[in-house]
Amino acid sequence: MKKIIFLFCCFILVGCHQQSNGSKVKTSHGTREVVESKNVTKEKKDYSDWFLNYRYYYVASNTSTLMTCGISLNNDGTATLCRAGAELMAFNAGNPLKGQYTIEDYEDSNTVQTYVTSGNMTVNGEEPSRVELVPSVKITIDIPVQELQRVNGNVNSVKDENKVVLYGYTNDDGNKVLTTGEEVKSVLQVYFHAKPEKANYVVSVDVLNLRLKPSLSADVVTKKQKGDILQVLDYVSGESVDNNSTWWEVNIDGQKCYAWSGALKTQLAYDAELESANDINLEEIKDENYESLAGTWRNGKGDTLVIRVDGSVTSTVSGNTGEESLQGAFRYENDGIPYIGMGNGFTGGLLALFKVGFENPSGDKSDISKPRIVPTQNGVYHSSNDYYYYRQ
Repeated sequence: MKKIIFLFCCFILVGCHQQSNGSKVKTSHGTREVVESKNVTKEKKDYSDWFLNYRYYYVASNTSTLMTCGISLNNDGTATLCRAGAELMAFNAGNPLKGQYTIEDYEDSNTVQTYVTSGNMTVNGEEPSRVELVPSVKITIDIPVQELQRVNGNVNSVKDENKVVLYGYTNDDGNKVLTTGEEVKSVLQVYFHAKPEKANYVVSVDVLNLRLKPSLSADVVTKKQKGDILQVLDYVSGESVDNNSTWWEVNIDGQKCYAWSGALKTQLAYDAELESANDINLEEIKDENYESLAGTWRNGKGDTLVIRVDGSVTSTVSGNTGEESLQGAFRYENDGIPYIGMGNGFTGGLLALFKVGFENPSGDKSDISKPRIVPTQNGVYHSSNDYYYYRQ
């Protein structure tokens, strides 16, 4: 009898021990699950692939403010929502609707409704076809009552408006999609993250750290220098830097990594910035600061002007070299062109200054996308492109 009681007590102790192990602990937005079993800690899968900006997939009218609305799942567990025109106004004022979200695996077998999604654009007009599917994740956004009151103003909050439940899956195009899953026609809302067209971007900072995650604290995979070109594959929501939380996803030798979007520019924007940096600064020239003119300039005939910061000039015309200097007051002549004087102490003339985009009022055959200068004695009238000097 004592043996039986002893064995029964052992079974109870073993059962209690097994029940105490295997407990699960979830983080604030579901990025980690800890399972304790025999002193082993297992990491749950990473949900950072869902930290994206989403916009409405279907908006009946293309003039609706909803065309620019959507949801952002930020990497700090906050969600930014723009679900109506009022919230759009709040967003423009710099105070979008904010909530906290959690992500977990969808463990139910029931299907949810969504639209058949494809392409990278919001669709308008007739409602898209619907389909039922089993999502992969469930996302719950909790919105504080104070937030709703702030955005809604005097309008009373709708019941259950402080909680948004979304179901996420990846469509056939490889894009992430979120759906509210309702069957009622007027209620279903579907958001999607459309990957941008692959495009080349230029590094616009001296040194760019490409990181393993979209965060300044993440490990550095590699570094790129100013002027290097990267192909952008996607954009994600990451750590906010200077109020900008968009990070570009790039691929370096098969390794996915992230670059803060503020450090990259399109090729067109980068070239324009370079041109602007190299442009003639008339305000500085008025104050006898010739830094924006410094460098070697050449015209279509092969003549050159080498201008230095101190205003000294070496001119080579038809093979003959002479020393001159910028002198006299900066001024506009009757032709509407700005000039600065240039001479050698015995003879003198004018140097016409053409900023980027400025056209010669008497007719311009030059490349106005670049800064230009023209030495002259009596103005620049109907001059051919060969007479214009371009920075080298």
